[in-house]
Amino acid sequence: MKIFEDEQSRVAVIGTGGSARNFLDIHKPKGRVDFFTSSGEGVFCGKPVNAISKLAALNYDAIVIAIYEYTDLLPALERLSDNPLYWYDNVEKQLLKMNDFCADGQGQLYAEEEILTVVYDFRIAPPTFDFLNFLVHAKLEANRRRLRTLNIIFCPGDKGGFREDIDFFSEEEMHFRFNNLLIPLISLVDPHARFVVCYSRRQAREYFYTATHVFPTDHSFKQPKASHFFSELLRFYNNGTPIAILRASDNAKNKVCQWARARNIDLDNTIVISLRECPAHVERNSVLPVWHKVAKALKSRGYYVVVLRDTDKAMLPLGWEGIFDFPEAALSVHLRFALYELCWFNLMTSNGAQALVSLSQACRYVLFGMYNPTCSSNTEAHLKKIGIIPGTAQRISAAPGQYLDWSDISENNPFAVSDILAAVDKYCH
Repeated sequence: MKIFEDEQSRVAVIGTGGSARNFLDIHKPKGRVDFFTSSGEGVFCGKPVNAISKLAALNYDAIVIAIYEYTDLLPALERLSDNPLYWYDNVEKQLLKMNDFCADGQGQLYAEEEILTVVYDFRIAPPTFDFLNFLVHAKLEANRRRLRTLNIIFCPGDKGGFREDIDFFSEEEMHFRFNNLLIPLISLVDPHARFVVCYSRRQAREYFYTATHVFPTDHSFKQPKASHFFSELLRFYNNGTPIAILRASDNAKNKVCQWARARNIDLDNTIVISLRECPAHVERNSVLPVWHKVAKALKSRGYYVVVLRDTDKAMLPLGWEGIFDFPEAALSVHLRFALYELCWFNLMTSNGAQALVSLSQACRYVLFGMYNPTCSSNTEAHLKKIGIIPGTAQRISAAPGQYLDWSDISENNPFAVSDILAAVDKYCH
């Protein structure tokens, strides 16, 4: 190399063994050569050996690592990354330029240019299944831009890291939902996605503004806009892009099948009832006596019936004779969704988990209780806002086997049980 032919050059050699001697014999640097080891003791080739810790403060034209296995030196080498580094391979007798001495590139799945960095801002967004709409929207946008995966930034809100106006969940419950709902949803939408939980809004801004590709492109950290509604996916649907992109993993489906086999449950003849028992918007909650009667009626017709309680009540057994509880699926997004895919049919009220079946082509379902004028999340105006047209038999983008039923299933309707069973007769075939 020309640098070794220059008599004015300064070369640092790390190592004092056979590799260093062979490097000197083959390349014969003509300029000044100094030697370094981790301890900095002794003499080599008539010159004192220096400690590698001093190397960062010195100026060399080339630094040659003449040690075959240099793993123990990586912390010191990291501080030299701005210098021209070479590694002498004493086996192949080659001098190699070191652009990646930590072998970072070998474990890199995606380059920065292939990643869409997205921000979920807890100043405006809730720690609920609404995150799924946002994630699918982000993944569809990444696909549109021909990017390969997502990087999700969680930006803290103004009340314990969450949205200020959420008073129906305790801070502890919101952290539970973050860890056990939101984080698992990421791998459901994009198994290769990564995420970062920021400790300040400033840190989130720095991550977002330094990323190559971002979404939402017009995000305001001062006054963020909500971007977690189903209706925002319709721009893709209207352009011919499928939005029901969720698929249960083989691993999750295998675990659900194991659970079913252990109980002699035939999933092909199973109806799953998902209850809502949440402290938020209690007027949307399932009426347990109604659904108990429905479950018994379905069992009498020869169906296996599995009931998933709300996350808030998942570990409390219902005690409905002959009806199966599956608390593990109530607490695991992946198991819940796999069960929804594998069973014959799903009966659901207006709960967060309906987002899973609504974004799947494989799940068969009827959603009840979507309209409730006493609940702000189920008024006619709000339903239209989130892409649901009151009175229609299917929501926009629904596949065959996916239906809406507008019957009154509240405790005020004495015919709620018969109305639900009539819907089963109509759609579950």
